[in-house]
Amino acid sequence: MKIPLELPLAARITLVLLAVIAVSAAGLAWFGQQIVLDKFVETEMQLVRQNRTILDRVIASEVEHLQAIATDWGQWDDLYDFIQGRNPGFRSSELGNVVLDRLELDAILLIGPSGRLYYGELRPPGTGGTDQAGADAVAGLATLLTGTSLGGEVTHPARVSLLPPAGSRETRGGLMDTPRGPLVLSMRAVSRTDGSGGAAGTLVMGRYLHVEKLFTELSVLPSHVVPHGSGRDPMSDEMHALARQLVQTASGSRLVTRQDEMSDFKIFADLAGKPAFMLETRMPRTIVATGRDTAQLLLVGVLVTAALTILILIALIRGLVSAPLHRLAGHMLALQEGVEEQATPGLDRNDEIGRLARRFDELVSARRQAQARLGIFAAAVEHAGDAIAILDADGTIDYVNPQYERQTGFSRVEVIGKAPARGRSSDDTY
Repeated sequence: MKIPLELPLAARITLVLLAVIAVSAAGLAWFGQQIVLDKFVETEMQLVRQNRTILDRVIASEVEHLQAIATDWGQWDDLYDFIQGRNPGFRSSELGNVVLDRLELDAILLIGPSGRLYYGELRPPGTGGTDQAGADAVAGLATLLTGTSLGGEVTHPARVSLLPPAGSRETRGGLMDTPRGPLVLSMRAVSRTDGSGGAAGTLVMGRYLHVEKLFTELSVLPSHVVPHGSGRDPMSDEMHALARQLVQTASGSRLVTRQDEMSDFKIFADLAGKPAFMLETRMPRTIVATGRDTAQLLLVGVLVTAALTILILIALIRGLVSAPLHRLAGHMLALQEGVEEQATPGLDRNDEIGRLARRFDELVSARRQAQARLGIFAAAVEHAGDAIAILDADGTIDYVNPQYERQTGFSRVEVIGKAPARGRSSDDTY
């Protein structure tokens, strides 16, 4: 036979409260975590957009700065005369490493009206001088810009339009991908200060787009800029696929998020409007990590608060409910076992336990009075002068008093449980 397990009242109340608090704490923690994480993710996205703006502004500033220099130089009479062959001293006084260092340039080209390279100087990235590879790079850059080789052969007809039209006062600027990395270029037709004499050729100034400088400019989030598909930074198949997708988008950018870091990809077009290279701004997800830590702290705080609340409730239940009921039950058992009676515990309380104790005390008093009356009746029957027998519903004897034994001659043992009979008594006695 299986006896059902009956939990104490305090334990049942504690379990119910524990379940309620656990569900409430879990719901609050989940809700709070979502709010906190959503807020931190929103803040992170805002900073990413600011980073994009800063990156575009830095590159645009590079282009604008170089355009301003080219505009100024393109109107020098000394440069105009040099291209015309009338100022040979200009090469030694203003060109070469002198102008590259003073203007922080990496390339300067002078292209004649026919498209032939008249003068060129290009500093390889990361070095302080030129070499044969640099000379080859100058020729390659001139070929890209003019569409003709050094010998005058047309090799890239589609690129001829990159140079400003003859006689134009426009300074054209933008980006160009080269075998040695992306260049910021600015081109201006060389003319006299007063505009007389027509254009003598085209001035081309270039400055490598240094990734290190872009990294220092991106101050909103700790960032690391990684080039893809330019010069010495080949593009993987995965990056190729991503670049093709970015070309189809209006912004040309996309944010790729991972668990601990994110990458903001932006594709840049060259002077001809064709995709040139892609920059990846890699940033650690410090803000979301902070959000996760904050949410975890919130969860821990909620759980600790819930645990403390449960402990306090358990102490209150034990002190206000369980202990008083235990004392009252012990008092009842003591009465049942005939232990000397003491005052019923809890009579002075004004709650349900107090009402229960007072009701129990009333029942005990009533029982005591009934027992007293029953004792009087029992004594009267036991010492009566008449023979008394008490029969049950079946007509068998349950009780006989001493006078019955004396008058009938039967003892209690002989008649209890049997039907009345004359036995040894006389007719008068029976």
